[in-house]
Amino acid sequence: MVIILAEKVLIDCDNTMGIPGMEIDDGLVILLMAASKKVEIKGITGVFGNGSINQVMESTQNLIEQIGLTDLPLYRGAKSKNNYNTKAAEFLVNQVNKNPEEINILAIGPLTNIAGAYKLDNDFFKKVKSIVVMGGITDPLVFNGKTMDELNFSSDHKAAYTVLSSESSIVLANANLCLQAFFGKKEMEFVEKNINGISKYIKPWYNKGEDLIGKKGFYMWDLVAALYLIKPELFEDRYYYLRSTIDDFKKGKLKVEEQEKADKNERKIINMPTKIKDIELFKRTIFNLLDNYDIDF
Repeated sequence: MVIILAEKVLIDCDNTMGIPGMEIDDGLVILLMAASKKVEIKGITGVFGNGSINQVMESTQNLIEQIGLTDLPLYRGAKSKNNYNTKAAEFLVNQVNKNPEEINILAIGPLTNIAGAYKLDNDFFKKVKSIVVMGGITDPLVFNGKTMDELNFSSDHKAAYTVLSSESSIVLANANLCLQAFFGKKEMEFVEKNINGISKYIKPWYNKGEDLIGKKGFYMWDLVAALYLIKPELFEDRYYYLRSTIDDFKKGKLKVEEQEKADKNERKIINMPTKIKDIELFKRTIFNLLDNYDIDF
């Protein structure tokens, strides 16, 4: 019998799920990861982004209490860009040192905490197994005639440059890839019918899409990065040399040059998947995991 060990994961997020009118995808990521047998969450670190660090910590604490994970380590991170000396950064360093080359970091907010860990331990990136990141754009995001700003990398462009140009193995789910994962009317109807425990938190964000992107629904940004850790075979990997400068990251702009996977002579190559191979299986995987919960904030 072949025993497949769960991937050890640290989640670095800017969760605001449960706060009226604020983004829910980080919270959905925590629910997915906690329900999946393919990952073992070693802890969560909070970072500013979708909301203030106070909002992020309060909503995340509330969420993990609701799903019975009160023993899960939760550490307060950066309140703003360049706020590198935090309990979250210390925790990241400690966990990676305890589990060298075993920890995957799922980074779905600004990358300040990750850069902070590197400032505490300059060998940090060498000891991480992988960093799976959601952020950056290769092309402008235009919704309803309006261009949407990139948020994660541009919120702390120096941290983004530090992490993406590091020695770590990087998997990058950029915002353009995430456009393949839309949660629309069909998905909302399915969730309302089959996953009652969580639909009341998804529905307001679904409705808010009319104001944000010109139609009801939302793109499952952070969920795309999370699914890479749970079901990587769903993605078409593509390897690139990273050419972005530190100034490019001020706008979250990704400049890359495609190379063969085997060609690793240059300083930095990242895996930036270009396609979700089976979007229906992608969504079905999410719904199956969310069906584990009946939560009430």
